[in-house]
Amino acid sequence: MNKQLLINIGSAIGFIAIGLLIGSLVFSGGDSEKKVKKKDTASTDEIWTCSMHPQIRQNEPGDCPICGMDLIPLDEAGGSDSPIRFVMTTNAVKLAQIETTIVGDKAARSNAPEKEIFLTGKVKMNETNSSTQTAHLKGRIEEIYINYTGEQVSKGQKIAKIYSPELVAAQKELIEAIKIKAELPSLYTAAREKIKQWKLPDSMIDEIEKSGKVQTEVNIYADMSGTVMKRYVEVGDYLKPGAPIADIMNLNTVWVLFDVYEKDLQWVRVGEIVEFNLAAMPEKTFRARISFIDPIINPNTRVAEARVEILNSGGRIKPDMFAKGIVKARASSSGSSKGAIAVPKSAVLWTGKRSVVYVQVPNQEVPTYEFREVLISADLGEQYLVETGLENGDEVVVNGAFRLDAAAQLNNKASMMNRLVLVKGTEEKIPDYRKETPLAFKTQLNAFTEKYLYLKDKLVASNFEGAKQAIKTMEAEAKKIDMKLIKGDAHLYWMQLEKGLTSHFKEINAAKDIAAQRIQFSYISELLAKSLKAFGSSEGLYYLQHCPMALDDKGANWLSKEQKILNPYFGDEMLSCGVTKDSIQN
Repeated sequence: MNKQLLINIGSAIGFIAIGLLIGSLVFSGGDSEKKVKKKDTASTDEIWTCSMHPQIRQNEPGDCPICGMDLIPLDEAGGSDSPIRFVMTTNAVKLAQIETTIVGDKAARSNAPEKEIFLTGKVKMNETNSSTQTAHLKGRIEEIYINYTGEQVSKGQKIAKIYSPELVAAQKELIEAIKIKAELPSLYTAAREKIKQWKLPDSMIDEIEKSGKVQTEVNIYADMSGTVMKRYVEVGDYLKPGAPIADIMNLNTVWVLFDVYEKDLQWVRVGEIVEFNLAAMPEKTFRARISFIDPIINPNTRVAEARVEILNSGGRIKPDMFAKGIVKARASSSGSSKGAIAVPKSAVLWTGKRSVVYVQVPNQEVPTYEFREVLISADLGEQYLVETGLENGDEVVVNGAFRLDAAAQLNNKASMMNRLVLVKGTEEKIPDYRKETPLAFKTQLNAFTEKYLYLKDKLVASNFEGAKQAIKTMEAEAKKIDMKLIKGDAHLYWMQLEKGLTSHFKEINAAKDIAAQRIQFSYISELLAKSLKAFGSSEGLYYLQHCPMALDDKGANWLSKEQKILNPYFGDEMLSCGVTKDSIQN
C-alpha cells in the first residue's frame, strides 16, 4: 500500500509540475497579448476566474496568483461546471501548442481511412491451366517424343507412339464396313465412331479409309500447349485407358498466393488491389486484384491464402518465386468497421484498457474541450479506427492532448487518470415498480438480501470457506423468488436481473480464492441494488456503500444495514475504507 501511495503522489506531483509549467509559459509569453483591465470598469457582481485554476475567484479582472494567466469572466467559461469539459484561454491554447483536426466524412481528407497490410507470398502454377495427358486406348508404348521435365509442347504435337491390338481390330472392321457402306450405312458409321472415340484425328481415319491399309501403330497427340511438368511412361510400358502419360502446365499466366493473417482478414476482400514485387525482379512493381481468398485457415500457420493472377509473358516468372506485397484497404471495405471514424494516433491517450480523446466544443466564445472515452477497433498504421465515442465532423485534439489532460486532472475534471469524476446524466436509470410489486415478492427479495448480508460479513472477515457456504445458501434463497408474482415490464426486468445473478453465482461458486469471490460479489451487489431500487423491500433500510480502491482501483459497491463502513473487499487490511453513497428503502 505504501508503494502504491508513493506512486500516486509521484503522479500527482508530475501533473502539477506540467500544469505549473504551462502556467509559467503563459505568464512569461503573454505580456504582449495581455489586455489592460481597469478595476473601475469591472462590474461588482462579476466573478473572474482562471481557466487553469478554477478555484481562483475574484470580483475584479487581473492575473492568476498561481500561474499569472489573464483571468476570465466566470460566465465565459462555458461548460466549466461540467466534469467532462475544460476551458482554456486563447493564449494558453497557443502556449500549450494544442492543435485540432476534423475527423470523419467532413474532414479535409474526405476519403475513407486506409489501412496498409503487408503480405508475403509465393508464385504458384495456375491450376486452371494444367492438364494430365492420358491414354485413350489400351496398348504398348513404342516410342516417346517428350524427353525431359520442362520441355515445351504445343497442342496437337506428337508426344508418343502406341501399338494397340484393339485399334488394329477396329481398323479391320472399318475397312470391311466400307465395302458394304451402301447396303449398311449404319454399320459403317458405327465402325468409324468406334475409332474416333479413342481421340484419333479425323485425318488419320480418312487415311485408313483411303488406303485400305491397317496401321499397326498410332500417334498420341498433346491435348494442350504448355510445359511438361512430369512424365509417367517409358518405352515398353503397357497402358490402360485413362493411364497418365505426362502432366502439362501452361505458364502463360501464374498465381501469386499471399498469406493473410487472421487479424487482417476483416480488411482483405476479393477485388482489393495488391501491389507487389518479386525477389527476382525488384525493379518491377506488379498490380493485380485479389480473385479468391481461401475459406479455410491453415491450422499450422494460422493464415488464409489470398490469390491474384498475372500474365507471364516470356516465361520470366517462375513458380515458387518469393513475393512481397501491400494492400491499401479502406475502412468501408470492412464490415466490422462500418461507420467507424479514423483519428491520428497522436489524438488518443491510453490508460490500461481505456482510450481517451479530447474534442473541441463548437460555437464557444473561449476554447472549450470535451473529454471522450472511445472504443478502438483497428490499428491503421498512422491512425486508429474509432468505433464509438466520436461523431462525423468532430474536431479532435491531435497535439497537446496530454498537456490538456494533465490540466484537467489538476482541476478535478474527467481525465484519463481521474475517471471517477461523476458525469451528469450518465447514471443508469432504474425503473420504479415498487407500487405495483406485491408484498409477497418483496418479502422473498428481502429474505434473499439477508442471505447476501451474511455473505458480505464473511467477506469482511476474509473467511473464504465461510463465504463458500454463504454463497450456497444465498443461491438457494434466490431460487425461491417467484417471478410469477410480478407482471408486464416488471416481470421482464426481473428476468434480466435473475439471468445476471445466475451467471455470477456460477462464477463465484467456481472461485478458487477470496479475491475471485470478491470480484463476483461486486457484480452481485450491483444486481441486488438494482433489484431493491426497482421492486422495494418488505422491511428495513439499506445503505449503498462504495470503496474507490476496490478491484485494483476500479471501485466497487456493496449493500449494508448499517452506516458504519465494514469493507468486504479488503477486510482487516482496510476495514473502514469507503463511503456511503445512497440509501434504499421501500
